[in-house]
Amino acid sequence: MIFALTLAAFLLAVRLDAPAVAILGLLGGFLTPPLLSTGVDRPFGLFGYIALLDIGLLAVALRKRWNYLALLAAVATVVMQFGWANKFFAVEKMPVATGIFLAFAALFTGALAVAHRRNQVENFLSGAAGLLPVAAFAFAFYLQARPYPALMSQPALFFTLLFGADAALLVIVALRRELRLLHLLAGGLVFFQLMYWTGSFLNAEL
Repeated sequence: MIFALTLAAFLLAVRLDAPAVAILGLLGGFLTPPLLSTGVDRPFGLFGYIALLDIGLLAVALRKRWNYLALLAAVATVVMQFGWANKFFAVEKMPVATGIFLAFAALFTGALAVAHRRNQVENFLSGAAGLLPVAAFAFAFYLQARPYPALMSQPALFFTLLFGADAALLVIVALRRELRLLHLLAGGLVFFQLMYWTGSFLNAEL
């Protein structure tokens, strides 16, 4: 019901050419999960809802060229990701967390690719696409700083997270050559985290 109302707001915003209505829909859509939270962890329901919300916002942004909506959606998505991680993350939820961070990085990178193909790439959309993989890197830093020894001693998922975030940034650089410094940022972040893991967690067995 709530998603239907949010979708109606997006459709109305497009029909009336009213970006303020789209922003109200965005605010209502992202405020709904925390306001209605029961304290039970349901990551697939939560982030499935947010994914649909983001897809709607990205579609409106691309159609009407209101690309600041994409950046607002990206910021709200990252807030939801870290809010969930802070409250519910545990080592056994690493596959879910990896999927959450990489799926949204792929979604926003895909939106940038669509805009690039339509020759309507703009700074807000580029920023939105770059924010999600950077958030994945930040989550990786959080995991190392905590730390979670059991997770770091089985690093396949951890480095899958890093690899996926790095790949998303490299795709963004391929689409927007003026953002080529992101290539240096991505390489530097991966190198730093690899060296930190090597120095802190690598053992004879690994």
